[in-house]
Amino acid sequence: MVCVEGGSFYIGSSTDSQVHRVTVNSYYIGRYEVSYAQWAALMNKYPEYYSGCNNCAIGHVSWTEVQSFIRKLNTKTGKHYRLPTEAEWEYAAKSGKKSNAYKYSGSDVADAVGWTYTNSGRHVHEVGQKLPNELGIYDMTGNILEMCSDWYADYNVNDKFNPRGTRKRKDKSCKRRLLRFLQLSLSGNMQK
Repeated sequence: MVCVEGGSFYIGSSTDSQVHRVTVNSYYIGRYEVSYAQWAALMNKYPEYYSGCNNCAIGHVSWTEVQSFIRKLNTKTGKHYRLPTEAEWEYAAKSGKKSNAYKYSGSDVADAVGWTYTNSGRHVHEVGQKLPNELGIYDMTGNILEMCSDWYADYNVNDKFNPRGTRKRKDKSCKRRLLRFLQLSLSGNMQK
């Protein structure tokens, strides 16, 4: 786990009309994406769509399966793991207070830090094979979509401190949780 020191940043992209400044508290986030081997060790089985690559980032798992994984991990370790919020994920991807304002998470060159459509052969790769970002977190650019705890919705520009996003679906057309590019990261609140 990597400690991400809390701070303020602008959430959203330069093409997003809802870019606004938010502040997050310190927290921990996984250095690597969760692998199939880690999943199988805890769940005693591989997910239905196992890729055959033990050290590859896990994919094709449902929200319910992820919540079951987190409950088992918490029970086994006695700690409190959870999915990061969108704000926490984005702050970590932008390298928090250590950011060099790169275009991608850790570099201005996408191929240096991530498996993308153009260099991946269109399949998932082993975790940690590209350069990490400034916080030492791998695969924040490319490889696989990552779940966050928030529902997919427009930003609430009034939510400025530890934004959690919407907790419920706002309408029937929004049937998915927020997915961010790129890792199934588990994060826990920083314990003092």
